[in-house]
Amino acid sequence: MTFLSLNTALIAAAVAVPTLFILYFLKLRRRDLEVSSTLLWKKAIEDLQANAPFQKLRNNILLILQLLALLAGLFALAQPVITSRSLEGKRQIIMIDRSASMRSTDGDEKDPASKRTRLEVAKQRALEVVASLAEPGLLDTEGDRAMVIAFDTRADIIQTFTDSKAELRRAIESIQPTDNPTRFDEAFRLARAHLPKRKQLEDGNVTLHDELTEGGVAVQLFSDGRLPDIDKLRLQNDTGNRDELTYHLMGDPKSWNIGIITMRAERQYDRPEKASVFISLQSTSTTPRSVDVQLSVEGNVVAIKNVAFQAAKTKQVPFVTDKGEQLETVVEPESRGVVFEIERRDAAVLVATLIHPEPTSTAGAGPDRGDVLKTDDLGYLALPPARQLTVAAVTDGNLWLRIGLEGMRLSRPAKLIAPSAAQVFLDSPEAAEYDVVILDRWLPTITDDKGKSVQGLPPGRWLIIGAAPPPPMGLDDLGPGKSGVALNWKRDHAILRGVQLDDLTFPESRTTEIKPGSPMISLADGPSGPLIVEGSDLTRRAVIVTFNPLVSNWPLKPGSLIFLAKALDYLARDATDTAALSATPGQTITQRLPRGSSGVSLTPPEGNNAKVTLVAQPSGEIVYGPIKSVGIYTLTWDGQPAGGDTVVNGTPRRAISVNLADPFESDITPRSILSTASRVVSAEAQSESGTLRRLWPWLLLGMLGVLVLEWWVYNRKVAL
Repeated sequence: MTFLSLNTALIAAAVAVPTLFILYFLKLRRRDLEVSSTLLWKKAIEDLQANAPFQKLRNNILLILQLLALLAGLFALAQPVITSRSLEGKRQIIMIDRSASMRSTDGDEKDPASKRTRLEVAKQRALEVVASLAEPGLLDTEGDRAMVIAFDTRADIIQTFTDSKAELRRAIESIQPTDNPTRFDEAFRLARAHLPKRKQLEDGNVTLHDELTEGGVAVQLFSDGRLPDIDKLRLQNDTGNRDELTYHLMGDPKSWNIGIITMRAERQYDRPEKASVFISLQSTSTTPRSVDVQLSVEGNVVAIKNVAFQAAKTKQVPFVTDKGEQLETVVEPESRGVVFEIERRDAAVLVATLIHPEPTSTAGAGPDRGDVLKTDDLGYLALPPARQLTVAAVTDGNLWLRIGLEGMRLSRPAKLIAPSAAQVFLDSPEAAEYDVVILDRWLPTITDDKGKSVQGLPPGRWLIIGAAPPPPMGLDDLGPGKSGVALNWKRDHAILRGVQLDDLTFPESRTTEIKPGSPMISLADGPSGPLIVEGSDLTRRAVIVTFNPLVSNWPLKPGSLIFLAKALDYLARDATDTAALSATPGQTITQRLPRGSSGVSLTPPEGNNAKVTLVAQPSGEIVYGPIKSVGIYTLTWDGQPAGGDTVVNGTPRRAISVNLADPFESDITPRSILSTASRVVSAEAQSESGTLRRLWPWLLLGMLGVLVLEWWVYNRKVAL
């Protein structure tokens, strides 16, 4: 039992209880009365004996009843509640996990049929914590304060510190689930940032340590424990500044889930109208299961395949927690895959649906809840139309490059542009129609952040030969380099797989260096630095050959043409495959539209009512996020379509698929133990952290009943 206003009740008791006893010690002061008969003298003598100010305390039923009523009122004033443990500290931080796994419908272990989600139960139990906060008393004008943080991949402060329980309740009730994965580190750092910082005297100066909070952090965490970064969390353990993490576990350990963790498609190189759709599934059920996978193309079911899973394995992992040594059962999910072959030349939206058999009762294990997470039962994929590469090349007559391009399977002959006309071409909308642009010993001019014209790479996909653009999407060019051979290269990289550089020799090169922090990585190195590098950012992707192949023996080697084909395919694949048209919740959608696009709008899965208007940058780049739900997002705009876009009623359209695609989040098995970097924390038992019952209303009701009884006894004595 916990008293929320114990000090106030003790002070009131110190005044009220002695006062009641004094009233029974004191004698009534009688007034003089003349009588006409001596019959009452005996009674008068007795009254004279009662003139003493105090009398001996006798057994009195009225005193006992009044004392009981007073004690009941004093206990009610102390606001007693029945709770598992008192909340330590005046400031509590309530952190509620709203990620995809918290949508699982196994929140209520006692009533599986209710299908309440983990988040719903978490909010209910968070409200119980709010109800247990101490309120202001007579001497303590400020009660316990709390703040509310909801988190998934990002953390949001729903309510700052307040002692208003009404505001805290409104904040908790307003939290909505998302389809995002979970990250806890940012949420905890956000909580720590809102607490007073520890002051420390150093060389006579008082400094504030941002990483250490005065008194530590008191966190009430409501989650299922699916926190992939919990092992990086470092809690303060030093005396007087210890972080208190109270973990309220959500979910049933016996629940299971089968979900889609990967969905992708690849078109055949020689027959682009044919595509293979790869779907990976994961099961956390400890009994064998099977599920039907249904594939739909533009709303039409094209195939259904059955996938059978063996029972997921479990293991017992020991932990030394704050409650002693404990064992946790960890499930090792089973993975399976299925492949569909479809024939579709046009762009299409593919939807994979998992069809589960009806849940049945398992002997000795109670009713089977079935698959409790529906978010990953659907997989979406935006399949671009069948098409082959389109390539433009800025060159002044490179025979090796021309022969290589003529021998490739392109959708149309490569466009060759002279360096004198290249800048005008790159600044025109026509450049966006090509998957890759080759820059042969020439670099374009761009405008930097200060408004100056400098050499660099505009948004796009580039194969650069015989030149080194500057950072960030390039290298530091330190001048002429040494002659020599390739010293080492990444043989397993997609571009260099099957390409031999053993016999490559070059009489001259450039001394180049990758700047620290640059997105560039070296694929092949020479005596003066990287020979071949590749890198990418949100809007650009580039492969750079720093030496000039025309002054080397490379054009004479078959491997050079293989490199050219692989490099173009590698760069274009990012623009034409499904990976460029997909994202995951919590990420930001970044797309590049043709230059000059206007009237850009994005329609999320919720429909036109949730449509948002976006503004395209001069380069055509648009950004939207963070994404909160899975499904198909549709971009429309006024202007020209890019190569893989469709046109509906004269309006260009591009579909972007968003899937959970997170094996860790699809593993919905609750974790009863959180192993942080500095401490192991075990979950509170649900019976311990159950409903908090306030006793003061019952005490007031009892006080009223005792007073009614005292009134009846008093009136009965008077009547007698």
